[in-house]
Amino acid sequence: MKKRWLAAVLACSFALSAVTAQAADVQYLSKTAQPQQVESVTASDSEWTLRSPDGSISMTVNLEEDGSLTYGAYLDGNPFICDGSQLGLKGDSWDLSTGLQFADMEETAIDETYEMLSGKFSQIDNSANQLSLTFTKESVPYELTVEARAYDDGVAFRYLVNGGDGQLTVVDETSSFITPDNAKTWSFGAGGGGFSYEEFFNENTVNNMNGDYAIPLMYEAYDDTYVLINEANLMTSDFCGSMASTSAGSTEFNIQFVKTQGSPVTTQLPFASPWRYAVAGEMKTVYENTMAENLSDAPDEETYHYSEWVEPGIVSWTWLAEGETREGQQNIEAVKEYIDMAATLGWKYFLWDDGWQIDPANNSMGPEVQEVIDYAAERGIGILVWVNEDYLDTPEERESRFSIWSEMGIKGIKADFFDGEHQSEIQEYRAIYEDLAKYHMIGIMHGCNKPTGDTRTYPNILSREAVRGDEFINRTQNTTDHTTTAPFIRGAVGPADYTPIFNLENKHTGQPLGNGDATEAHQLMITVLFESGLPCMADKCETYMSSEARYFLDHLPASWDETRYLDGEVGDHITLARRSGDAWYLVSNANETARQATFDLADFLQPGQTYQAEIYRDGEGRFDLVREVIEVTAEDTITVDLMAHGGCAIKVHQPQAITNVTLEDTMVSLESGERYPMTFAVDPDDASVLGLEWTSSDPEVAQVRSDGVVTAGQAGRAIITVKEASSGVSDTCLVVVEEPDYVLDSDQWTISNGTGGVRFESEDRMVMDMKVGELGQQTNAQNVLLMDAPDGDFTAVVQIDNPELTSNHQSIALAAYASNSRVIATMRRFHSGLGGNVFAKLSYNGQYDEGKVEDTQKTGAAWLKLERQGDTFIHSYSYNGTDWVEIGRSTNNPDVTNCQDLKIALYTGTGQSNATVSGIVFENLTVNGENVAFAVEGQKTEPTKITAVEPLDPVTVDAGTAFDALGLPETVTVTVDFQGYTLDVPVTWNSQDYNADQPGQQVISGTLQLPEGIENSDGLTAQVTVEVRGDVEEADKSLLEYAYNYALEQDTSNLIPTVAAKFEDAMANAKAVLDDATATQTEVNTAFDQLVEAIHMLDFTRGDKTMLGLLIDRADGMMVEADKYVTDTWQQLVDALAKAKDVYADEDAMDSEIQPVVDELLSAILAQRFKADKSILEDLIGEAEGMDLNGYTAESVAVFRTALANAQAVMADNSLSEDDQNVVDQAVSQLTAAMDGLTAGGAPETTDKPEATDQPEASQKPVATQKPENQVPQTGDTAQLKGYVIITLAAASVLLAVVVLVKRRRNS
Repeated sequence: MKKRWLAAVLACSFALSAVTAQAADVQYLSKTAQPQQVESVTASDSEWTLRSPDGSISMTVNLEEDGSLTYGAYLDGNPFICDGSQLGLKGDSWDLSTGLQFADMEETAIDETYEMLSGKFSQIDNSANQLSLTFTKESVPYELTVEARAYDDGVAFRYLVNGGDGQLTVVDETSSFITPDNAKTWSFGAGGGGFSYEEFFNENTVNNMNGDYAIPLMYEAYDDTYVLINEANLMTSDFCGSMASTSAGSTEFNIQFVKTQGSPVTTQLPFASPWRYAVAGEMKTVYENTMAENLSDAPDEETYHYSEWVEPGIVSWTWLAEGETREGQQNIEAVKEYIDMAATLGWKYFLWDDGWQIDPANNSMGPEVQEVIDYAAERGIGILVWVNEDYLDTPEERESRFSIWSEMGIKGIKADFFDGEHQSEIQEYRAIYEDLAKYHMIGIMHGCNKPTGDTRTYPNILSREAVRGDEFINRTQNTTDHTTTAPFIRGAVGPADYTPIFNLENKHTGQPLGNGDATEAHQLMITVLFESGLPCMADKCETYMSSEARYFLDHLPASWDETRYLDGEVGDHITLARRSGDAWYLVSNANETARQATFDLADFLQPGQTYQAEIYRDGEGRFDLVREVIEVTAEDTITVDLMAHGGCAIKVHQPQAITNVTLEDTMVSLESGERYPMTFAVDPDDASVLGLEWTSSDPEVAQVRSDGVVTAGQAGRAIITVKEASSGVSDTCLVVVEEPDYVLDSDQWTISNGTGGVRFESEDRMVMDMKVGELGQQTNAQNVLLMDAPDGDFTAVVQIDNPELTSNHQSIALAAYASNSRVIATMRRFHSGLGGNVFAKLSYNGQYDEGKVEDTQKTGAAWLKLERQGDTFIHSYSYNGTDWVEIGRSTNNPDVTNCQDLKIALYTGTGQSNATVSGIVFENLTVNGENVAFAVEGQKTEPTKITAVEPLDPVTVDAGTAFDALGLPETVTVTVDFQGYTLDVPVTWNSQDYNADQPGQQVISGTLQLPEGIENSDGLTAQVTVEVRGDVEEADKSLLEYAYNYALEQDTSNLIPTVAAKFEDAMANAKAVLDDATATQTEVNTAFDQLVEAIHMLDFTRGDKTMLGLLIDRADGMMVEADKYVTDTWQQLVDALAKAKDVYADEDAMDSEIQPVVDELLSAILAQRFKADKSILEDLIGEAEGMDLNGYTAESVAVFRTALANAQAVMADNSLSEDDQNVVDQAVSQLTAAMDGLTAGGAPETTDKPEATDQPEASQKPVATQKPENQVPQTGDTAQLKGYVIITLAAASVLLAVVVLVKRRRNS
């Protein structure tokens, strides 16, 4: 319960009774928190001291005379946060930093253990004592609760504000940390790196600092006692991030809103601020702390089930390696190489950076995206994609992207360019985290804020930048000053995506770069030095795969069960150990001074066991990495010499040797240029595959990389072998390579900067995919086809065909080519500066000379012409190849006109955009009127043929053994006509070759099931000899004889034809077996089974179709007079009749099939209705319409006209059936009466009224006639028809009864 304490009681020290925290209705304690039972708080009327569980840490809060709150924190009685440090909050119209009055206090013990999916530890113990002090202030409607925690490694506090519901505006926080005088500090300025924490940490003393500084911030309180300041649980607090501010000569850091906030924080009551915490102790304590996680909310596992789908893993990444350009991300072949590398090294993800989409703002992408996702999935690699956070601002934007991306198979995102942690940005972070979780997607945050315990609350956010990593390597080099400083501070508070590299070339100079002055061993240890759930490896494939480091990186963990700080000095070196499972990863580095790193393995290994230690250390030079493998035990110590700026990385484990390797394919067929990753399995499945050796019997036909990826070369055959060197286990695959139907005519053409996407459909027709690039000022066009231009003047014409071009700078070109930057071209293109879709001329020799004519058709066939006349080039286009329109002329380009090696070029490109287009056609190229072919027919490889089938060992069985029990092999080994290559193929054995009751040798043949591409022209089969042992007893035919005699007595006269035929066959076979004195028991049993099955089908008799036939005849008669029936139900009869005729024609139809169609057809017949008889009405209307109405009164004429209109409407109503005859008769009656009622005299209404003398005589009026009699019942006469049907059915029933009676008598 909550207990209110009186000031008089507080005057003395006492032990608090058990209480439960309830302040602010904010969920902040673990469900496992228990009321503390130990004395951990002492209090007076204005001072409260809280102690940690082991008593080493304490925090004292004081209520000063002016009502303000101050505090201090102590380690073993020594202050690491000095007394007088401030507490409090200020609002727009309230101030809870002074004038406070004590109201209440609570004490709670925190004691829980929780699991982490990534981080320093897989399991964390969270133990602390908590004190909640509540204060009020006159005239302020809110209560302020200071919630403080004392851990054995530091202190933390936050603010709770209560006072009902509604909005709360916070304008300032008065919290501060006062350090001891002249404390050494490590920090960088707030807002550095675009408010993304991407700066170097600088060493200073607190008294010399002046301004705003980012947190985390570290200082040395006194000798070997360090204090790390940060905040936690920021993402679930409706607040902004914070920074620390100080002034020259001061030792106080004031916590303030970050610079990007710029305005008060507007939040809701009840309110809980983020935690402010300080970790204190020796460096081991500081580095290994998990306070940010301990202070953060537990994940919502019940809603999101994080543990079921969140998987940390190493990430391959191309951004730095491919030049930090969007174009680099569009090289699909390169992307696949990085995916292949990730699969080989046991990594989990590939990060596809900016450039993977055509138009990120509109979430549009090309078909290659799904291709890459599917390719990666086949290799067991998940795809992560880059996205600018600007495109995730709203729920609609996030939903539209995440729903589509997750459906495509994208596993997560790298969100970038947050550049701030103001309140609205924190709200966006939280929304992104939760929306990602909704779709089971993981995330890396870049250009973002520091970690504040997010990985506990949102386990799917596995990493974040907020560090100056090797992404800066191409701009300002990082140095080992940085990597021996940042880990102590930034590395101590949460995951850091450092993106380490080894030997990446500077994209500007082409010179190799490392981490500034770091050695390769130093760079390698960074992969473990900075913890991250998604470590992004930023170097090139060839750098990793050609380095000894690949063995260390193979299956490198991305989450750790345990982390230990072993040794270090800020700015000089750091030594760490991390454990994943039973494997330990030990790393150490050096700054400017060479040193030794020593690892006492007794601290890590189990006694009495032998381990393997892989040691990666500095060689003689900066990029010399040495790998040593030794056996070690717990009794050993490893000492490694580190050169200046050097490092070492050690993996200590018990490796599992590969005992078997199996290729999924035994034969594959590829086209020249095709790349094919070999899929294979090893035993055990978690063994390293880096020791596998891959070889090709003919690299000109098929090359194979060290990761098992095969690239097809010239036509032919080659054998790919994979072998594990130490054990010698191996497997092979036959690769058959054929060229496509048409290939580039290499005697005539070359391709510059070929990247794939060029296909030849005939000698004269080429299809090219438009890719990023262009010629001219930008020189990066891809797949430029070049042929020698004729000497002197020439005319080149090419036909093109293309989809509509819609994006700026998309171009299709026929050009005179001197170099990538010196061209004259005729183009079809889209260029907004030239008016959109145009035919254009282009000349570039350092500057552009362009002209254009509108392209009115925009898509489809067109012809481009480039004509040289001396130093002038004439550009023309045509829509039919005959009628030409000149676009313009190019002159004054001497680099082209004077070129001694001038080429004619064909190319297509998007400029520098990602708006690629597939299917650009070039065909029918002529130069000076002569056709120039693009391609020649491709070379084909002779079919692979089987030359032999490996003999099988004979099989011996006892007589009577069933065929399925012979144990014949499912595959056999065949030899093909290439280097004696053998492969296993499935076989289908012929059971007819086997007689279980025939003693002696029997040869069973098998049909080979050959993979595509292998021929069996000699008709070879598999064969196996089966020896059947023992004598065969005379067959027992008694059951067969009994069944046969029984069957002879059965009536089969009315069987359906198919059953009758089967019965006759079974009887004939049974008779033959009974008469065969040599018949085996198997033959007897088979004949018996066949006969019994036929006897069981004797009930399959033909059904009675008498009634069905009568109804079909009746319906056919109705069809002849279809025009007499109303149309509403007519289709019902048509459908039922068609179905009835199908069943009637089926000789095997039985009663169960006949009766339903009888009922359906009868119902359809009964549903029909004759059209109403309108003959009298029709005659009467004809007479009425011909009458002269002159001379009749207006009243009588009006009645007449109404009756006539009604009669005409009834006449036009085709839905009236015989049931509606009264409607017709009434219309006749009304019209007749109206005609009779025409009255002469009076003023004429119209000029057509008749004179009195013209009035019709009564005898002229039509008289209704009687309906003609019909002796055959009509459809509408339901009673008559039902009687007719009943009589027919009765007759049929009698007939059926007779049939049944006959059958019963025959069966008796």
